[in-house]
Amino acid sequence: MKTLKYLSIILFVLVIYQNKATSQCMTLAEPLILQAPDSICAEKKTLIIKTSKVNGTGVKYFWKTPVDSIITTDSILRIEKPSVRYSGDYFVAIIEGNCQSSFFGPINVQVVGIERTNADAVKTVIACDGTQTTLTSIHTTNEKTFGQWLGTEGVIFEQPNASSTLVKGLKPGENVAIWTLSTSICPFFIKDTFVIRHEIAPLLETDGATLKAGEASVTIHLGQVAGSNLNLIKEVVITITKPPRNGSLELLSDGKRLKYNRGASFQGRDAFALKVCNNICKNLCSKEVPYTIDVFFDERYPNVTMPKILAPKDMGEAQVFRIEKVEDYPENELLILNRWGNTVAKFTNYKNQTAWGGALNSDLLPSGAYYYKFQAQDPNGMPLKPLTSIFYIIY
Repeated sequence: MKTLKYLSIILFVLVIYQNKATSQCMTLAEPLILQAPDSICAEKKTLIIKTSKVNGTGVKYFWKTPVDSIITTDSILRIEKPSVRYSGDYFVAIIEGNCQSSFFGPINVQVVGIERTNADAVKTVIACDGTQTTLTSIHTTNEKTFGQWLGTEGVIFEQPNASSTLVKGLKPGENVAIWTLSTSICPFFIKDTFVIRHEIAPLLETDGATLKAGEASVTIHLGQVAGSNLNLIKEVVITITKPPRNGSLELLSDGKRLKYNRGASFQGRDAFALKVCNNICKNLCSKEVPYTIDVFFDERYPNVTMPKILAPKDMGEAQVFRIEKVEDYPENELLILNRWGNTVAKFTNYKNQTAWGGALNSDLLPSGAYYYKFQAQDPNGMPLKPLTSIFYIIY
């Protein structure tokens, strides 16, 4: 019993001594002082936090960060490419052997940044009513950040350092405006991009086109007419307000061209009128604009329309070889040739009243490709250049 009593006394003394020693080793001569930047740009710089260096054997530094706890053997804490999660208060304590001091701090650090998916999104703004519009970014300034608008040449920002501003001086078509946020150490860490489409009313100018000899149609590019602004407009809608009397109009797939097709054997001047609207801002339209088409025939060609198909067994117009306007050229000669160039039919002063029906010596010619050669004279008896081409006999 006496032995047990002595052992208990010895253990009690050791505990008191250990607690005394622990209490003594955890007392620092001076408090630890932390040093760090007020703010840092997320993912662009290394976050460095320094504290007083403590002399001793096996000294370690026990850090508490907003994210986790870290033990280092150096009095400097380094965090590579910190994210915004590392914003907040930092503390440090000293570990020496089994002893740990109390925590010193806090020191506050703000890691400035934003999710890239929000910052890099491009927003499109449509301006239908004049050369100005209002832009508003969701990324506002605070006591540690400042903002600035940047834009394409000529664009003016009424409040260049506010996240919401009136934008003036927009040119027709696309304009770019960028709202930026910066800190003293992190310039332009946010860029909020806006594409502003300044839509305008279509402008057309009266213009004419010429259909030359042998041409059946002509294409008019409205965006290339002098004075037109259609090439500055992304989408337009063309309305034919007055169709041509002697031909037809066909709108082509790009929406800014149309094709005029002349009527059979027509020559002279045709006319039509158009109106064009901006398809994005439908209230923006041009005035009605007239166009003219002059259809000419070269003097080398008779003003006739030759058939392309001869169908002797059908009951329609193609049953005979009918030449439109042949009566305007009573002095004429018509030759029909086969694929080998042999003449299979010949007519002098050809008339539609006695039009050819595709026979040779009372027998119909075989189906296939044939050629015609039509020779006529002008009203003064002068020979005109022959009109030649291919046609087909079908059954």
